Amino acid sequence: MNKQMATLYTRTMFKKFEQELIQSTACFLELKTEDASKVVFNVSERKNWETRVAKVVYVKDSDHASCSCKRFEFVGIICKHILALFRRDQIEYMPDKYILKRWKKTAKSGLVSDANGNEIKDSADPGLLIKRSTMSRLASDVVEDALMCEEGCELLS
Repeated sequence: MNKQMATLYTRTMFKKFEQELIQSTACFLELKTEDASKVVFNVSERKNWETRVAKVVYVKDSDHASCSCKRFEFVGIICKHILALFRRDQIEYMPDKYILKRWKKTAKSGLVSDANGNEIKDSADPGLLIKRSTMSRLASDVVEDALMCEEGCELLS
């Protein structure tokens, strides 16, 4: 999972994820309740001579885990408590639903990936894009100049 996230996340977000992953090793899971639809764990961690407890709920039907610390909801990165559950269940790869696009290396680039994570190349000709940009600038200049006199406005309309 660490390798997977290193390739997907930006350097900053990977460092945050890695910190959560390391801290997950100090978390202890205690099964509280289990029924046909969900499993509830208390996840405790000892920090600065005190024990903190978070509640992780795993919903079986949707294959979704959530935590009372709400780190994923507030920060957008999976918390050490859920990672402790993944470690216990020997989940090797982070499920896609826990990887937000905004933290990926490809977020700003506009790269498009297929279902397997392979980049789909853009078919636009770079030369054509440069021509379009140049023509747009020229057209904008013509409109600006036309706005300066009544004759120019009539000519363009």
